[in-house]
Amino acid sequence: MKNNTKTLVATAVLVALTLVFQNLRLLIGTSPVSTYIIGTLVNLCLIVAAMHLGLIPGIFVAIITPVVALMQGYATATMVPFIILGNAVLVLLFALFARNKESRVVYFFTGGIASIVKFAIITLGMTLMVTSLSSPSFMAGLAIAVQKQLQQLITAAIATLIALPVLAGLKKAKV
Repeated sequence: MKNNTKTLVATAVLVALTLVFQNLRLLIGTSPVSTYIIGTLVNLCLIVAAMHLGLIPGIFVAIITPVVALMQGYATATMVPFIILGNAVLVLLFALFARNKESRVVYFFTGGIASIVKFAIITLGMTLMVTSLSSPSFMAGLAIAVQKQLQQLITAAIATLIALPVLAGLKKAKV
């Protein structure tokens, strides 16, 4: 099998797995706990895509997930571009700085920065949807957005930890 075909098939499998994870809401509901579980699993797929398959497959997964969340009613149309951007930056940072590196320090540093930047992008996007930078209520909007989007930071950080053994398993299996 050619490398391009292998990458395409692996990307399709990863997208399908991500869709299964997003549809877990049908089984476990929409509680705050389920948000952390599903968010972690989706971030895991983003990181695995970036690290195992590369930038383009990772970006594809980064775009698909918020669109599916929109269709499911768990994201708003105004937030989708910010979620895509946050996901894409997470993928970009992992693909550029941690992929093909053997250093766990680099991996975890990248994961920490990527988690923070993703959180910042989505939080700022949410703030800008309800206010403007020059508005006196910007700080109040930002405080609310930070509170509502904190799970983005937490789930990306947890996914960074979980992805390491998953990636090691994929490498060992030579998938």
